[in-house]
Amino acid sequence: INQCLENGRSRPRFRKFKEKRIQKYKFQIYKLNIYGRIRHSARLLKNRREKLLITQKRIAKR
Repeated sequence: INQCLENGRSRPRFRKFKEKRIQKYKFQIYKLNIYGRIRHSARLLKNRREKLLITQKRIAKR
């Protein structure tokens, strides 16, 4: 993505916008790399915990 944006020549008017867009994409990729894994694993753990709680409640009802 970054390469495409950096290679595309642009008029001086759009240069600032292009730089902003590059920053945005870089930030998105950075966020995906760092938070993607952590957030995903945390969510999975949470789901597992909730499922365990539900099954325990069901067993308790019996």
